[in-house]
Amino acid sequence: MELIDQNIEKKNISSYSILWRYDSGVHPVLHKDYIDSLCQDVYKKLSDQILDAAAVFRAKKIEKTPLYNEVLMHWRKALLRGQDCQGEDNSALDNRVSLVCLIL
Repeated sequence: MELIDQNIEKKNISSYSILWRYDSGVHPVLHKDYIDSLCQDVYKKLSDQILDAAAVFRAKKIEKTPLYNEVLMHWRKALLRGQDCQGEDNSALDNRVSLVCLIL
């Protein structure tokens, strides 16, 4: 834990307490509150970092080199493929894709 504390900002570290009393480990129904909390925290922290990076990017007016254009092409292709993902609830995926599209 000390190595993590030294290399990661405190605002990006979350701690959770969970009982591991089931044979399957984390149970999707019995640990629903924990899983929901973890997913919300990860989503919030990643969204904040992406938005911060986008703000820096816009402020710096980074030169759009051929390498930049190639990375952007791959990123957009990944987004399009990600939109084809299916799950029980696609609203979270739709929100994430929309957030990233706003940044680009």
